[in-house]
Amino acid sequence: MASSASPGGSLIGIRSSKRPDPPSGAPAEISVVLPLSAGAPDPAGTVARLLAGLAGCGEPFELIVVGEGELPSGDPRIRRAPCPAGSDLGARLLAGVRGASTDFILPALAGRAPAAGEVTMLRDAMDSSGAFSYLPGSRAADVAIVVGARTVFRNLVVYGLVGVFASDFAGPMLARRSLFDAVHVAGATTPEILLGIVAQTRRAGGVVRTLRDPAPGGARLPVPIADAWRVRARLRTGP
Repeated sequence: MASSASPGGSLIGIRSSKRPDPPSGAPAEISVVLPLSAGAPDPAGTVARLLAGLAGCGEPFELIVVGEGELPSGDPRIRRAPCPAGSDLGARLLAGVRGASTDFILPALAGRAPAAGEVTMLRDAMDSSGAFSYLPGSRAADVAIVVGARTVFRNLVVYGLVGVFASDFAGPMLARRSLFDAVHVAGATTPEILLGIVAQTRRAGGVVRTLRDPAPGGARLPVPIADAWRVRARLRTGP
């Protein structure tokens, strides 16, 4: 399928066709990690909504929850990882990654479920032989993320600060589990955490694929300039 280059060597792909739903009981291929903030209201409801959104994602998955509160019972896809005492959202995400059993991590920050087709699109973007027109010999991606553009100016500001050409996150991120051994996961907000992971990956020479929003006009998560500044500071001083 067609694709085009973007700043920083990323590849922008278009949505691929939806895979059929996996058979019931198939081994998980993606670990969805849900770090709950301290005192998060209705964690069971958050998990139920996330599972409903993931039902048609086309990939067998496990859901790892990090945080306090009662969870739905009887679903073998749900597991709870130990929650570090006094931890921020980034530390809870990392705790969930360490409890994952698959090679691909999908952070479910803010409990947002992927839109139809997004998981398939991300998974294809991680595979150099997937439904994207990569150049022969291209390295497989370490991170794939769905991005949007609020304005060209904001894109350029964020790119100038941290080297990521995106002012909005329009969908989820998928990353290789091994990546989390090489990056410092920190931050109190979803944009700060995601931006930090992407920026560190790119700075370390990893491959980042930024993908067009498959549902323009949908909900987006703006990247505050203050978050980009904090990520920039950590890049300059180290963890």
